[in-house]
Amino acid sequence: MRSTVNQKMKTKLTFLKNAVFLLCMAVLFAAATGFTAVTVSTVYAESSNEKAIITLSTPFSSDGAATELSREYGVIITVPEATAVLGGSAAPVTCTVRYLGAAGWKELTLPSNRRVTLGDVAAPDKNRTAIYTVTYSAGSGDSLTEMKYTVYVGLEMFVTTERETVAFIGEVRDLAECRPVYKYKDGGGQTVYIDVSATREILFYPQNSDVGQSVDIAGSSVTPTEKGRYEITFYSPEKIEKDGDVYVSGSVSVTAKIYVYDGRQNPVNGKNGIYKTDYEIGGTSEIGKGMVASSCLNTIQIEKVGNVYYLYFTVTAGQMMTNFTVTQDGTSFVGRITDEHYEGADLYRTTVFTLNREQLEKAIEVSLYVEPMDRTVTFTIKADLQNAYLLEATGGDELPKTFWQTYGKVAVIIGLSVIGAGGIAVGIFLVLKRRKQA
Repeated sequence: MRSTVNQKMKTKLTFLKNAVFLLCMAVLFAAATGFTAVTVSTVYAESSNEKAIITLSTPFSSDGAATELSREYGVIITVPEATAVLGGSAAPVTCTVRYLGAAGWKELTLPSNRRVTLGDVAAPDKNRTAIYTVTYSAGSGDSLTEMKYTVYVGLEMFVTTERETVAFIGEVRDLAECRPVYKYKDGGGQTVYIDVSATREILFYPQNSDVGQSVDIAGSSVTPTEKGRYEITFYSPEKIEKDGDVYVSGSVSVTAKIYVYDGRQNPVNGKNGIYKTDYEIGGTSEIGKGMVASSCLNTIQIEKVGNVYYLYFTVTAGQMMTNFTVTQDGTSFVGRITDEHYEGADLYRTTVFTLNREQLEKAIEVSLYVEPMDRTVTFTIKADLQNAYLLEATGGDELPKTFWQTYGKVAVIIGLSVIGAGGIAVGIFLVLKRRKQA
């Protein structure tokens, strides 16, 4: 009986000694090699998969994904039909066409061929229409999706800058300006222009706030003092008239936004976090550059984790583009799709690939198969690192910590515990050995 007990005790002690040895060797190996433990936080765009997905039978116009168009009087446009899917099943779609003219906003009943000749059908002079709006809607409540197209005919709302721009604290930024013009054709077929003035409203939304604060800026520029965004909204006059004739009854508006950040920061020299910047398109013709610009976001995101960089590239016509590949100097990068969602009829697809510093600072060749063209197109992108800006800091040191830096204290505690346990085990072993000898 005593022999069986001693044998079991020897087996347990042997197992304990081996475990202690392996644990100590693992700790010493990790400390000696400087094993790095890196945690990667992936960025996912907000998905709208729970919303209704609307698809047009044909593109709304030849202007690609543009939702605001400028057309001449008498031009015939065809309003595409649409289908929708909600929760995996077909959903009804409502298409509403409205126009603004001398009598205010009116709803237009589409003919069976869905063709509209641009001109005010309700006024004696057919050339007195300001704009048309075509709105597709499907779903309701939280699942509601709306696609809106605006066709300017008589009224033109010229905004002097892009609708969304970036500014930095302490740097002067020019404000957008708007010069609305109304035009019509007289009895002789000549185009007559009426200059009108727009009123301006500026609201500032502090970071993480949905409450806008009215800002009184007399000049044409602003120097931001805190992070947030400016919204500059221009309103056309409630009534446009000339020589007693009313041409438009009802105001329309356009809004430009300025997003304010701390300042420019090259991610190579910056802290761990998520950066955003523009990129330069190369390796293709001017027409090709225009195609890329119209079917891809004009900015990229770069996530820095120590000396590793994750570059996020988004196409906005994902339903027509497949086989996304990236190469550089003969090296292929494996991409991973992090997000796919619809915005109206456009499929936004974001792909991320991993780079080191040298690769990030050089041009990257992108290859895509474009289904309508039935061919593969290639172009290059080069990140504008000098004008990048930090969206969100993810914490941590600039470089990933080694195993010993991260877990050094824990390793010491485990080591002391192991030593203590080993001492106890040795003591038990000696006691049992003496009993056996006795």
